[in-house]
Amino acid sequence: MNARTSKLYSIYSAVGIAWFMGCGQGLGDPNIMGALLGSTPTQLIGFRSQPETQKSRQSQQAMSNKENTAPVGPPLPPFAASPRRPSDFWLKNPAWIDGAIDPPHFYHSHDEIEAALRATGVSSRPYADQQAALLTPTPNHYANIQPQGQALREGRDVLNAASNASPGHLISVGMVYALAAAPGAGGRAPKGLVKQKPKTKMTNIVLDQITRTDFIKAFLATHNLSDKYSPGVHSGPDFKLSWSGSPGGKSGAATIQTDDEFRVALGHLLSKPKVKCTVSVEFDLDNMMGFRIQQLLPSAVDANTEPTDGELVYGTRVPHLDGFSEVTQLHGSIIMELKATWPCSTHLNEHGGAGYCYITNTSEHVRLNARRLKAWAAAVAAHVATKHVPPNISEFDGSRDGRLPGPRPRGRAGPGPSAATPNQLGDMMQLISGLLPLLGNMSRKRVHSESSSPARRNPVTPVCKAPVSPPLSPIPASDSELRSCLSDFAEVKGIDLTACEQALIMLDLTPDIIPDVPVHRLCDITHATEGQILKLHVFCRGWNAHLEEKKEKQHRIAL
Repeated sequence: MNARTSKLYSIYSAVGIAWFMGCGQGLGDPNIMGALLGSTPTQLIGFRSQPETQKSRQSQQAMSNKENTAPVGPPLPPFAASPRRPSDFWLKNPAWIDGAIDPPHFYHSHDEIEAALRATGVSSRPYADQQAALLTPTPNHYANIQPQGQALREGRDVLNAASNASPGHLISVGMVYALAAAPGAGGRAPKGLVKQKPKTKMTNIVLDQITRTDFIKAFLATHNLSDKYSPGVHSGPDFKLSWSGSPGGKSGAATIQTDDEFRVALGHLLSKPKVKCTVSVEFDLDNMMGFRIQQLLPSAVDANTEPTDGELVYGTRVPHLDGFSEVTQLHGSIIMELKATWPCSTHLNEHGGAGYCYITNTSEHVRLNARRLKAWAAAVAAHVATKHVPPNISEFDGSRDGRLPGPRPRGRAGPGPSAATPNQLGDMMQLISGLLPLLGNMSRKRVHSESSSPARRNPVTPVCKAPVSPPLSPIPASDSELRSCLSDFAEVKGIDLTACEQALIMLDLTPDIIPDVPVHRLCDITHATEGQILKLHVFCRGWNAHLEEKKEKQHRIAL
């Protein structure tokens, strides 16, 4: 740089600094300088209306921060760039004024500086980092450190204020419950099967004007039991209450049960200074089962809404249709239709209401009990009967044709044998008179032999008696084998398929060929489950084998 250039640089620098200082007198507080760094000259000039006393102070602060403050010059459009290339000195250290060029160039915002850097191909990141460091001062970690004596004094004051402001009394809440003792080394339980285990927690409770129920809820909440147990309205649950200087101490604490007992104990407790009074509460969890809150079962519907069909749909033991099979639901609907078709006012039910009877053509009443209604409904479902004509089964026809015993008349002494006829008495007398001489000969004393030697008996060969087989039960007729098989199956297995007899007869399905019929086919015919049909297969095989054995024995006896 020659002498002329250096002289011009000095002149322009001095003029720029002087003009900058003159304009800087109108700047505001240095605390808002960071917000005005990107402002236009018009905004900066607007602060010149402040009082003169404030201007002098602001001018000094502006001079101390002139390196970080944008100069105020003639108004220029935003992002105005210099018509010439910035100097190398300014490119290395960007600032608000580029005084190395003639005339000096002023930058009014950070955006203008970054635009000039980008125009010359220089990265603006170092400049942004530099400005961020200036706007974010280094934190002073030692600014809030106080002398040790002052810190201790302030900490003691805080502790005293906290102790005075703590609400309520300090209460120790102890919960006692039974715990099973661990088994010994040999695996045997010790003599003491259970032992008491305490569990204590601390809390603060305001005791002024507190009631017994609120106090119980408060100390139960300490152990998270307020939603599981509820205090009684007039008394209970029992708990022990003691405090510093209470009569009997903690070991002989009084048991609180009623409101009057709690009121007396609370009056003595509140007479003690709260700071020096520690309250202890102890309750036994095993004695609080009577105060346990019963959780309501969730209901699918509102209990206040009444169903339209009159059926109870909420409760703990209400049956639902989903719990019954489709066959049972079908039979149930048919049974309701049968009851509506055959009401009987002559024969009442066990509740005194109208009963149900099927009236035959001869005006005979056949009581429709649960067994007959079930059989009739199964026959209607199998399309072998209608609700006006019952099926031809033993439940309805057995009392007339002798297959089922009919009702027997009963007197005051109950059922008994009929009186004997005169002919029967005469036959019995003749039989007794014929047996009397025989009985007399058997009771006559035997004559002893005169010889001293005992009489010898001739050896008798023992005769082995053949086992007597029990008499055979009557063999059912060929046309009633299926009925007998289904009746025996219902008696032995408890599965009643007698209502399906007519459907099986129509298909000529007898007990000897039923085991060979597929399960699904029998399920379609009888509307029974697969398990019941499999049991019927096994039973029919055994029943048919037993029937063939009886037929063979009867044939041998006949020969």
